[in-house]
Amino acid sequence: MKRVVILVRRAPLAQSSTTEALRIALGMTLADHQVTVLYIDDGAGAAAELAPELAGGAPVAEALSLLGPCHVQELAEESSLKQARVRGVRSGVKIVDRAEALSVINGAELLISL
Repeated sequence: MKRVVILVRRAPLAQSSTTEALRIALGMTLADHQVTVLYIDDGAGAAAELAPELAGGAPVAEALSLLGPCHVQELAEESSLKQARVRGVRSGVKIVDRAEALSVINGAELLISL
């Protein structure tokens, strides 16, 4: 089992990369990997409660609803949340400081950045 970290670095409403990152995360669980999604930089906005119709519609809503049942850990980097003006995160998203985020990145055996 590999430790896989998927970095979501782009604003969630700007393009489909957030949906693609979530799909990749879900797909990685099929190989029994330990998968973490880290919302960082402009991607921190994806940790907020999103209106799916504004963030790509059903695909992003479906992917978000499957992260928990597939045991995908979701983390949001605290200073990125502040910069993105995110006041609260979705249920299941853990807020971490920059040092912990870097530790998660450094501990990854496979790092995917979108």
